[in-house]
Amino acid sequence: RQRAEAELIRVREAAEAVNRAKSTFLSNMSHELRTPLTAIMGFAQLMERAPDLSEKYRSQAGQIKRGGDYLLTLINDILDLAKIEAGRFEIVPAPWSTATFIQELGLMFRTRAERQGLVFRHEAMTPLPAQLLCDSKRLRQIAINLLGNAAKFTEKGEIVLRTGYAQGSLQLEVADTGVGIAADQVAAIFEPFQQTGEQRFKVQGTGLGLSITRKLVATMGGEITLESALGQGSTFRVRLPAEVVSTLEESRPPEASPPVIGYDTALGRPLRLLVADDIATNREILRALLEPLGFVVAEARSGQECLAAMREQRPDLLLLDLHMPEMDGYAVLKALGEHPPPSGMPPVISVTAGAFAEDRQAALDAGCADHLTKPVQLENLLAILQAQLPLHWHHERSPDQDADQVAARSGTGRRCGLTPKQRTVIANLIAGGKIQPLTNYLQQLLAEPDCPDLAEELLALAKSFNIRKLRAQLPNLTAGDD
Repeated sequence: RQRAEAELIRVREAAEAVNRAKSTFLSNMSHELRTPLTAIMGFAQLMERAPDLSEKYRSQAGQIKRGGDYLLTLINDILDLAKIEAGRFEIVPAPWSTATFIQELGLMFRTRAERQGLVFRHEAMTPLPAQLLCDSKRLRQIAINLLGNAAKFTEKGEIVLRTGYAQGSLQLEVADTGVGIAADQVAAIFEPFQQTGEQRFKVQGTGLGLSITRKLVATMGGEITLESALGQGSTFRVRLPAEVVSTLEESRPPEASPPVIGYDTALGRPLRLLVADDIATNREILRALLEPLGFVVAEARSGQECLAAMREQRPDLLLLDLHMPEMDGYAVLKALGEHPPPSGMPPVISVTAGAFAEDRQAALDAGCADHLTKPVQLENLLAILQAQLPLHWHHERSPDQDADQVAARSGTGRRCGLTPKQRTVIANLIAGGKIQPLTNYLQQLLAEPDCPDLAEELLALAKSFNIRKLRAQLPNLTAGDD
């Protein structure tokens, strides 16, 4: 008996050592994969916001970003599997909008389905409450894994997402007309790194999606079942407990906020930020995201440069990479704690590829005010800056707001002082997309005395190639005199 107990202890310790080694390996691989992904997603975000980019290339930048999002999901899947197996996985329930959830899934998979020659549609088995309470992040991961699996194994036909709510449970179904699964392989597809079917389908993905999905569903207190026929398709059914927060009539999905274009601050000067990162691309991305908003951005290439810049630049906030060679971010925080800058210690935001909960906690314990995981998402960065700095964001005005402002200034029929001939010339140039001739014409108008304010506004839009806002002015330019 003693020998058997000793053997059990030895086996358990060996298994724990293997698990620790696996977690360390996955964490390191996550860090290495996130480094190039930071550049891919960072520059894609910049291209999406570039005012001089055509709609065609802006759309392509959006596709790059969505591809990066999908790759990031795969990376997070691998980390989540390690967390689940190690018992470190947490479920965080929060209210979420069902309409927005369905809309986002549709936008994500409809384009992919059309590109494959498939039809993607949503069916409501029963009306969904407007808001439910459960972990929407994990629910989204479940839905993406199932829909991605359907897209992978379907070459013709359709993919259908069905939703419903009954007896305290959210119901999801993902049905496809794909290759289907043989009865003797149904159980195997939920095992890690297992892929069934023909070899040509096995080169796509990691074989982790369905394994993680089953573990997520079980952790959330739900169940998942599969009905499939070889050559006819598959239907995955998921049931998850979820509480109703509001009914269909009580809530509408929130409207997306317009893009941030600047800020106000009571300090009476631009806010100064310091970016400390040993990788030039990472610094370039953060600078390019922040400078157009009105921030003054300084850079440091190492821990030593960061300490010097903290005293010379006196930033209002420090964005600090924790994993730099020689002197890392933790050493920088320790040195700053022992010898604070003369102007006082500003908020420090850690920016790192460490994605585990303990990475975030280690940063907070070291003195950081918040934590950003690479690749940096602009909306997360802006939310942290708003929480840590004395500022108020300026958002881009909608075309309707611009039109209202122009109409208010125009007074009567002269439309901001432009003559009917000037309005006609400008409107024709805008309608024809002739930006350079429009720029030249507006510059000629501005050289004349008493040039109307609208000409100056239009010139600024033309110089930034903001075709959308220029076209929003057409109703004011083509309207006749009163």
